[in-house]
Amino acid sequence: MLLRPWWLVGLLAVSSLACKSEGSEEASGGAAPSGGSAGSSSSSGGSGGASSSSGASSSSGALAGTGGAAPSTSGSSGTAGAGGAKPCDASAAPVVGGLGLKAIVSSSQLQGVSQAVQAPGSDDWYLIGQGGKVWVFSEGALRPAPFFDLSSEIKLDPTYDERGLHSIAFAPDYATSGLFYVVVTPTTGARANRDLVLEHRRASADPYQADMTVVREFLNLAGKTPNDLFANIHNGYHAAFGPDGMLYVGMGDGGGSCNDNQGFVGSPQNITKPYGKILRFDPKSQSPYGAADNPFVADGDPRVFHYGLRNPFRFSWDPATGDLYIGEVGQDTHEEINVAPAGSKGLNFGWAAFEGEEATCAGRALREGSTPTPPIYFTTHGGGSGIRVECKTSPFCDYGAIVGGPVYRGSALPELQGVYFFGDWSADNLAALVHCGDQTSEVTVIDIVPDPNQPNNGFLLRGDGVPEIESITSIVEDHEHEMYLVINGNTLAQVVPAP
Repeated sequence: MLLRPWWLVGLLAVSSLACKSEGSEEASGGAAPSGGSAGSSSSSGGSGGASSSSGASSSSGALAGTGGAAPSTSGSSGTAGAGGAKPCDASAAPVVGGLGLKAIVSSSQLQGVSQAVQAPGSDDWYLIGQGGKVWVFSEGALRPAPFFDLSSEIKLDPTYDERGLHSIAFAPDYATSGLFYVVVTPTTGARANRDLVLEHRRASADPYQADMTVVREFLNLAGKTPNDLFANIHNGYHAAFGPDGMLYVGMGDGGGSCNDNQGFVGSPQNITKPYGKILRFDPKSQSPYGAADNPFVADGDPRVFHYGLRNPFRFSWDPATGDLYIGEVGQDTHEEINVAPAGSKGLNFGWAAFEGEEATCAGRALREGSTPTPPIYFTTHGGGSGIRVECKTSPFCDYGAIVGGPVYRGSALPELQGVYFFGDWSADNLAALVHCGDQTSEVTVIDIVPDPNQPNNGFLLRGDGVPEIESITSIVEDHEHEMYLVINGNTLAQVVPAP
């Protein structure tokens, strides 16, 4: 069973309880700044603060700018996808209509699956379980033994826990090299509470079995103290290879209300620390494995690529433009979508001085000389202390942890070419928008269950074998850029035309 994340257990008033003792960080083979673990959301006390209602955001005066190298505008024009050319048009919300869900695999053998990915050159699905196991769905069936098994080092807190096995990313040359990369936070043993990025290789004798011996350790961030209130949250989560062949890893901010946990205060705006960042590794380089053209090689952590993030839980690239879309889990008031245009680097997304487009977290400052890049979209949510008046106008009021998805470039749904999709862990509903250069459309709501009172919304129809949706942990795509939902920790379902 998939553990409900801490950020959905209730956004608690915990700022006065946060530990203030100094933490420490070890950066394997690289710079050794101080800090700790990263991950998802915890919250500050007040849930009654003012916030704006849901809607497409644009660059306001205080937030305009890139905060780094001038971004490319390659993503501003329409580009052909697998379904044919379609000009980019953000003048109106996308028309979604009815969509269907087709079960690919749904099994009680699967537990706590939070992500699904295909290896290069293969149609097999690798299903990543938070408890430490990776299952393979191949030729219509789950293989009996897990591909990867680190469950002996992972014993999750049944109440809430954001540690465990988070993500795997296969090297572009996986078919020949057999190399893949794991993001994991063990809970027991010598590596307990450490956020790790590890290189592994598949077993030579069996392509469906991983060699559990670590080839190289790309990242090893020292964990928090056992009595830390936030010991189980704010870890590193997502890893994926970008279109440039580099390995990207999203790291949370270190934890605490307004990033006040232990020694991590200010880490998202500190380019010498890996917390609250998108990290970019070159696996063909030497330790500390930062890509040579990363923006802060000379004056910061050489692995840092973008910064000022709270929890970049899921991110993806538009395969037609190369733009990077980041689903950013918010704190008390907002969830947001950020975009790093193709060719940009060193962007500052503003946390913890800003949440969405609003100043937040009194006393938190931006990195000196930087200008934050605003989200392309942000929305209010209600938090765990009750629904705020401002939130009632938002269709995403029940959101607790945003799950960023892909820009659709498949062929099964040609009318949705170029549409970006996102959702929420709690499966309140899905949403769709179009982003073109510096313009973002209004958002289309996609109801998990058709709502006769909202005839203009899109909706999902569950096909045979698709369970009632209680949680969506990932929105992923296959090699053909078709879209899938990871549901309830035990189901992978493809988004298809409505029956």
